Amino acid sequence: MFLVPPNIFITWGLRAVSLVLLASPLVSSGQLPEEASFKTRYASLAAVEGIEILQSEDSLIAVSGPWQGRVFMSSLAGEAGEAIGWFRETGVQAVNASQRMAAQGGASRLRFGPEWGRFALFFDEGVEQNAANVRSPSDLNDRLFTELGRSERSITHGADLSLTNASGFRFELAVKRQITLHTRREVEAALQVELSDSVRSVGFEATTNIENTGDRTWRRNTGLISIWELSCLVPSAANWVIHPVRGEFDGVTEYFTSADDRVRMGEGMVFYRADATGLNKIGVPPQHCRNVMGAYDPDRNLLTIVKFDLNPQGIYVNSRWEHENPYRGDVTNVFNGEVNADLGRNWPFYELESQSDSLELAPGQTQRFSQSLFHFRGNREALSEISEVVLGVSLKMLPP
Repeated sequence: MFLVPPNIFITWGLRAVSLVLLASPLVSSGQLPEEASFKTRYASLAAVEGIEILQSEDSLIAVSGPWQGRVFMSSLAGEAGEAIGWFRETGVQAVNASQRMAAQGGASRLRFGPEWGRFALFFDEGVEQNAANVRSPSDLNDRLFTELGRSERSITHGADLSLTNASGFRFELAVKRQITLHTRREVEAALQVELSDSVRSVGFEATTNIENTGDRTWRRNTGLISIWELSCLVPSAANWVIHPVRGEFDGVTEYFTSADDRVRMGEGMVFYRADATGLNKIGVPPQHCRNVMGAYDPDRNLLTIVKFDLNPQGIYVNSRWEHENPYRGDVTNVFNGEVNADLGRNWPFYELESQSDSLELAPGQTQRFSQSLFHFRGNREALSEISEVVLGVSLKMLPP
């Protein structure tokens, strides 16, 4: 039976399609439609609690600290530049949207895993785990964070959360999340690259700290959790995800449907076509993962890089459907959506996701996880040089 993917919890409004499935070649040719600009899309976020802009020269991010430190979008060309990132405009504009935060998208949002299995956080205890019963933990849906600190290019918010898994174990945790916009020099330092004057860039880091504030140690036999970071982005027909791998890698983890028509294997590399034309998801486990992945969209001349913390020897929770081992999970996932009115699906985006390893935290112990998202636009040769340094592959080597 084909089921709705577990990371989607509501039906997306069909109005959003026209706002995200734009004629992408216009972006690279300089003819950006006004409705696709950062300025116009920022106006649609007016109802979001605490929405604000962090800026470093022409690099911008739209972020809400109260919405659990969510970055909705970024720009590498000021307010008139393209809004990079997908969020559901009809959702964030709805009445009481902050009570349904979990499924509204965004270029960087926080979740916790696992989704499925006997230690799942997205099912009530004792219910059958299927698409009809999946639900977001209430604290991820409606718990607004409070401000804990800020600087010129950084905000920190947090809250106490309570999460209960499908085995009945309750996690009490204090969450602190910091969003930091990088300067151009910090982007170069983070990726060990030198950007030419022809290249525009934007980059930011999301760092999440959790503390076990309960009176019980988190144990493997009662379930562990992961800090899960998701970046929701706009695809195109020519968009390829680039995922470096290591070791003797014989294939990705498949979710929902076969990925054979989307995956191409290269030496030390996985290429994945992310075009939002068919529901699919893949993953890479820790023994084969590197701490970076990316994507290149030639239609928009946009190079994306995601860098994240990685513990190759760590325990990673498993969110694959009907799995048998709760701790044989993936570090990274790539989700590919689709628009299908007959099935009630309006998911015109793809996601680059990473998660932390899972620790047995005693009361008072803490864990930290960080993911950074970078975008670059400019001369293709210059972008290819960045890809070669960071991802280990020239853009000339992408599949046709």
